[in-house]
Amino acid sequence: MAMNKIITSNKNHPLFDKISKLDGFIELDNLTDQSCDLLIDLTATDSDSKRDLFNRFKCPIITDLSLNNGDKILKEFRHIEIAVSTIFPSPNLKAEVFYSLMTYKNELLNLFEKLDLKPVEVKAPGIGFIFGRTIVQIINEAWFALEDDLATEDAIDTAMLFGVNYPRGPLSWGAEAGLKNSVTLLKELHKTTNQDRYKVCDKLQKACL
Repeated sequence: MAMNKIITSNKNHPLFDKISKLDGFIELDNLTDQSCDLLIDLTATDSDSKRDLFNRFKCPIITDLSLNNGDKILKEFRHIEIAVSTIFPSPNLKAEVFYSLMTYKNELLNLFEKLDLKPVEVKAPGIGFIFGRTIVQIINEAWFALEDDLATEDAIDTAMLFGVNYPRGPLSWGAEAGLKNSVTLLKELHKTTNQDRYKVCDKLQKACL
């Protein structure tokens, strides 16, 4: 018997165009409380929105926790079997993966192949995982530099490209991942850790409005 699988995402996810072409896709806004064997959640949303979704589906779940406190959410929802971080993939398109269970590992690998992503297994799904947590701090600092009129957007990106050999400039990197996504992750980090280094730059916050 074929598995009844639902894949959902929203337009905030930078890979939405690719995701929306997958078999079994239903956009988040059109998703009703349906019965299925596996939910693949690739939404780019805050943790409260994630909780609302997970409470509606009791089947096994593969979920993207790029913007969320993965450790906390996995303790709350034991039917999450795999957590991934795909909103901030590395320049060579590697994305972090955490397995609670291996039951749907092949499903995950097939999904990543269709999205041109390469999985990198991690031991814990920390807030934003490792790469996302690091890159949003760099993006935020670039916006502070812009806010302080230290340089133009092009100059900041060029300085980071050629000064420290970044694969792309932090401002263009942030735009590609979605400024709202960067703000969501920074707020989650600040709320959880209460550390000022994660406080969102005002200019970045206003750019999302």
